[in-house]
Parts: sequence; structure tokens; C-alpha cells
Amino acid sequence: MNDNILTLNINSTAFDQMKEDFDKVLNRTLANMLEKESQEAVLSLKLKIGIEKVDVRDYDAADENAKKTINKPSFSHKLGSVMQIKTQESGEMKGEYELVWDESHNEFIMKPIDNGQASFFDAEFVYADDEDAEKDGEPLALPEGEGDDE
Repeated sequence: MNDNILTLNINSTAFDQMKEDFDKVLNRTLANMLEKESQEAVLSLKLKIGIEKVDVRDYDAADENAKKTINKPSFSHKLGSVMQIKTQESGEMKGEYELVWDESHNEFIMKPIDNGQASFFDAEFVYADDEDAEKDGEPLALPEGEGDDE
């Protein structure tokens, strides 16, 4: 077989550069994994194959101007690796809230679930002095606007 003829299989000298590049990327990836204590990486090889129709002189023909069309192949490769190093934070926001639509702001809001208990901090309740504070175990609520000057 002619020394200039290249077979096309993975062991062919046609792919020597691709195999060298693969070994470089593999070794760099393994070294990075050890250094960064990564447990997983993905090495990818993309081989792009092109075939171009080309007219060349046909030296086997009697006419020295004779042409023939051949298939001219090209191969290009690209190798890459991706190493997974995960860093994450997590949190949670929950509580005794209900999700409601706020018409005035045209958006959803979360508001405390009404549990039926009046709170000292509720704006609609104003508590009377201690001697009048309870009537049948319930806090007294003054009409809105009264007691605002205290």
C-alpha cells in the first residue's frame, strides 16, 4: 500500500492530531478534578466531516485537458471538558401567611392568616385604661378616630 494513503479508522494516522489533543484534554481534566476535588467531568469530542466536490485534472485520460470530479474530505475536531463543582445555598420562607391578590397594587401579597385574635398592634383596636380594659373578657374597641390624641 502507498505510504501516502490514509485509512479512515480511529487508529489511522489521519487522526493522530485529534488523539494527541484528546490525551492533553484528558490529562488536564483529570489533574483539575484532583485539584478541585471534583467527582465528575464530561469530556466531549466533536468531529466535523466535510466532503467537497472538486474538479481535478484526469491524468489517466488520453486528453491532457480532461477533468474528473472527486470527493475531497476534510476533518476538523474540537475537544472540551466540563467539570462539575457545585456550590449552593438554600433557604426557605414560610410562615402563617395567606396569598391574596392586592387590587390597589395589582400584585400578589402575603398577609398574616387571620386567627381571630386581636393584637395590641392591630391598628383598628384602641384599648381603654386598665380599669375599663375588659368587659366580659373582651378588650374594648373605641370607634375609629377616638383616642387618637393619646
